[in-house]
Amino acid sequence: MQNTEHLYLNPIPDYQGLLNTAGFDVLYQEECSTGTGDAIADDNITRLTEFPWMALLKYDGPAGEEFRCAGSLITNRFILTAAHCVNAMDPIIGVRLGEHDTSTVDDCMQLGAIFECNPPVEDFRIENILSHPEYSREDHINDIALIKLDRKVQFKKHIKPICLPIHLYTPTEDNFFIAGWGHTKNGNKSDILLKTPVKQLPLSTCSDKYSIQLSDTRHLCFGKDIGGHNVCAADSGGPLMHFGPYKGQKRFIQYGIVAAGSNACSATAALPDIYLYEC
Repeated sequence: MQNTEHLYLNPIPDYQGLLNTAGFDVLYQEECSTGTGDAIADDNITRLTEFPWMALLKYDGPAGEEFRCAGSLITNRFILTAAHCVNAMDPIIGVRLGEHDTSTVDDCMQLGAIFECNPPVEDFRIENILSHPEYSREDHINDIALIKLDRKVQFKKHIKPICLPIHLYTPTEDNFFIAGWGHTKNGNKSDILLKTPVKQLPLSTCSDKYSIQLSDTRHLCFGKDIGGHNVCAADSGGPLMHFGPYKGQKRFIQYGIVAAGSNACSATAALPDIYLYEC
C-alpha cells in the first residue's frame, strides 16, 4: 500500500497556542508509556504488559456483549475514546483496565522458561462522560470523548497511561499500530488483545470506501499493511499509536482514535479505517 498523502505532516501553525496551559502541564508531567516496544513486530498476539493503557468499555447489554468498545488510559482519572462509543443505545456502566484475555480470570503467558502472570484486572465505575459537543455520527466529525473514572488509577505494570503529543513532531510513516479485541479474518471477536501495524493511506481511499466527506484537518486514513497480520479492525475508540521519540526516549504516542472502519475482513482484503486526528 502506497502512502501518497501525509496528513499529519502539516500541523496547525499555532498548535502550541491552542493548548490549555494547565492541561499541557499535566500531560508533560505524566509518566507515560515506559515500555520498550521490543516485541511490536514479533507477532499479532500482544505480550501481557505490552499495551498497559488499553481499556475496555463495559455496557449494560446482553450477556457476552458487555464489552463493545475500547479506549486508552491517558491520566490517572481519564479514558480517551470515541464519542460514538459513549452515545450507544446501551448505557456504559464501567471501564476495565489491565485486561489481556477476556475469557480467563487470570492472565498468564509462557515466555520461554518463564511462566508469567499479570495482576488481576481492575474494574472502575464512571463519574462523568464528556462527549464533544459538536460530534456528528453522520459526518464522522469530532468523534472524541473523555470518560472520568470514579477513582484514581494506581499505576501498575499492566495498567499505565499512553503518551499524548506534547510538542510538534513529524512522525514517520512507519511504526504505526492499532490494538484491540476486535474482529479477526474469520469474523469472530478475539478474546485476547491483538495488535497489527498499519500504513497511512490517501484520505480519498477512506472517503471513497465509505462514501462520506472527510477533512484533512480532522481525519486520518489507515489500513492494513500488505502481508500484515490477521487483525482487521481494532475496537472502536481504541488508539492509533506511533512508536517514536518522546522526552528523550522512544515511547508509544497516541495520534488518533478509531472512529469508523470494517467490522471484519477476508484473508485477502480489508477496508481501511478512519481515525480522528488528535493533534
